[in-house]
Amino acid sequence: MAVGGAYGPDVAADEFYAKAAGSPHSTPASGISTICQEPDQGPHGGFPFVHSDKSYGSRAAESFVSPGGGIVDRVQWWGAYMSPSLAVCAPNADDFTLTVYADAGGVPGPVVSTNNIGGSASSVSTGQFIVFVGIKFVEYTYATELLQPFPADAGATYWVEIVRDAYDVDGCSWWWETAPQGTNGDGVANWDQGHGTGYRMSWFDLAMCVRIAPDCNRNGIADNVDISSGVSSDCNETGIPDACETIGDYDGDGEVNLDDHGQWEACMTGPDAGSYALFCQPFDLAADDDVDLMDFAGFQALFGCP
Repeated sequence: MAVGGAYGPDVAADEFYAKAAGSPHSTPASGISTICQEPDQGPHGGFPFVHSDKSYGSRAAESFVSPGGGIVDRVQWWGAYMSPSLAVCAPNADDFTLTVYADAGGVPGPVVSTNNIGGSASSVSTGQFIVFVGIKFVEYTYATELLQPFPADAGATYWVEIVRDAYDVDGCSWWWETAPQGTNGDGVANWDQGHGTGYRMSWFDLAMCVRIAPDCNRNGIADNVDISSGVSSDCNETGIPDACETIGDYDGDGEVNLDDHGQWEACMTGPDAGSYALFCQPFDLAADDDVDLMDFAGFQALFGCP
């Protein structure tokens, strides 16, 4: 059944262009950013959810703006299941495909990542319900690591399309939950209802989170993967590849060694002694605007890295 008509406005006619914006949640220790538009189980733009299921020939996509360069490697989303008779149903199987597109003037453009994840996404009932035409549908949340993580350019807009590919014999289909605009939304999604009209801008956001992991050396691999796989060293266990850090490395050769130690005395100011020469900044390990014995203790811990 196509949503529209008696069940809400015809969003295919509600077109406008806007870019997603807002400040992401972040984890300072790891540098990982998570951009979220979380659901509240209510209707938005007249819809609590929209179908994005192969059985309807439909698809939907939500946008996000990358706050800085990094690797998009994980997506979380929310939705529910409905039968053709508007009844609650349980799917025989899930088979999701996530496709990420670059922005092309407010609509999905060139493909940057294709992820045929099948039924490997985690799927958990949240214990909440989405109410539609007086019926309570069980809300599920899903999450997956991308099979094709991709580098996102700072300030660039991307579209994440999520479609359920599985056909159920009883017609049970998947519906992507809408979300309040919040900090990171723009009140706009793209929805192809399967009528042959293609994507149309629609007046709602879709519930989704994307994770962006830092890639300080720009090798196309998230820093945490760089380190865990042994591609990069992390001698001081900061979660940042040693090649990207300058703390303690006076001469910038990627090592903390006797060459750096030889410059320490010239940079030593003592506690609360005021500013130091700009080239001495790698020795201010405590970031307290002086170079003293507290910094030297940290320097000793780094000595020999990587």
